[in-house]
Amino acid sequence: MKKKIVALLMASALTTLTACAGAPGVTYDPSATSPKETTKQAEAVEAPSEETEAPAEEASAPQESVSELSGDNVEEYDGGIRIAYPDDFINTKGLLDVYSSIMDDDSGVYMTYFNYTGVTEEWVEEAFNVEEPSPEDEEKYGNSVATLTYVFAIDGNRGVDELIDYLNEDNPDITLTKESFKEIGKAEDCTFFRMYEFDKMQAENLEEGFKEEFEALYDKIGELLEKAEYFKPVPPFEGLVGTKIEFETTDIDGNPITSDEIFSKHEVTMVNVWATWCTWCIYELPELNEINKRLEAKDCAIVGLVGDGTDEGTIAEAKQLLKENGDEYLNILPWDGALTDAFPMDQGWPTSFFVDREGKIVSTPVVGAAIETYEMVIDQILENGTTEIKAEDQSPVAENNVGQYRIYVSDTDGKNVSGTVIQLCDDSTCRVEMTDDSGLAVFKVDKADYTVHVLKQPQGYKEDNTEYKVPDEYSDLHVILEKE
Repeated sequence: MKKKIVALLMASALTTLTACAGAPGVTYDPSATSPKETTKQAEAVEAPSEETEAPAEEASAPQESVSELSGDNVEEYDGGIRIAYPDDFINTKGLLDVYSSIMDDDSGVYMTYFNYTGVTEEWVEEAFNVEEPSPEDEEKYGNSVATLTYVFAIDGNRGVDELIDYLNEDNPDITLTKESFKEIGKAEDCTFFRMYEFDKMQAENLEEGFKEEFEALYDKIGELLEKAEYFKPVPPFEGLVGTKIEFETTDIDGNPITSDEIFSKHEVTMVNVWATWCTWCIYELPELNEINKRLEAKDCAIVGLVGDGTDEGTIAEAKQLLKENGDEYLNILPWDGALTDAFPMDQGWPTSFFVDREGKIVSTPVVGAAIETYEMVIDQILENGTTEIKAEDQSPVAENNVGQYRIYVSDTDGKNVSGTVIQLCDDSTCRVEMTDDSGLAVFKVDKADYTVHVLKQPQGYKEDNTEYKVPDEYSDLHVILEKE
């Protein structure tokens, strides 16, 4: 279901970034147990005329595929933008947030937005590093977020008319026109547009000192985007199909085993990557065993990969879970790069990968516990040799029956990560929780379509600018942080 642009814009206005020693890119908003709903319309800001902006030809010139930007001040965003930040954007008094995401899995439309929050990092730590932030501080924070600008990319050699049609679709609250957009870059078949429609939204609420800094940044954002490099964004799992998987590891009982020994036995092998902490992974274990029995007649099989099986205690727990659920199929343990290079697990848990007899991935992975999808995918592979999973067949998060939204955070080694600040936003309100020692953040809220952001990660982990989505059903979502 298409995410409404209004909901996305309003929710994004409640996120913020710590402008500390590095360049912008770390999302941080420890507020938002319920910041004040933002309903005020943005000030009308018209796109500058060609007389006052750099010529379109210069701004939209194709960029080199190899970056000419380098240094600690360079940040690259999933929306296809690479920026070298000057000191004015790094050493700010307030907080700067830059965030990128794909609008829909199959839309070919990407958004990057630039927000400014008129509070200091010290104030945020003092106000929100407490058990329960005060309503006054939450309201102050929510009213201190102002929008600098938005950049959209659209692929397929499509232009501003197609972009406007896409953004206006199913959005009766706004009607965008060409006057709100200016082309600023091209890369391969992607065209990048700056959108002025929501520039300076809530800027009038900023306190003195912060308001002046915001205006100074806004005056320079156009030049910053002109000097940026643009590249074609890469969707999730891009280029994965056709990859040959090779590894050496052990099974859950400690016996050595290789990828060739596993995959050469069957026409198609479904590698189900799961974890002992993942409720929905465990929920599907009994059904997976039944599916595996049915697959025998098709010369296919399921192999489990215990993603967090890196210590004796967890391995023992995994064995017990498999025993309790009657699972008899092969389960193996992770190796170096198992969850990043071989079977990338940055989209959610569980994820199932489909591999042929030669060890090549032959389908888009299925994210989430999509029990009804697995056999359909395997049948399509057997018939066609490969298949592509549509977005509607994916299950990006796993539903649960506990009446809560639960966010699990671990690292690439499967270790739980405590102290991670997680933000959950609907159309008008954001809430924040911190992961506990088990890597879990729990949100006891009503059912709704929510977006999830990692606002601050513990020291030693890379920032995660991904925007995750959970549906209007209580769900579990897994986030993996990479180590620095």
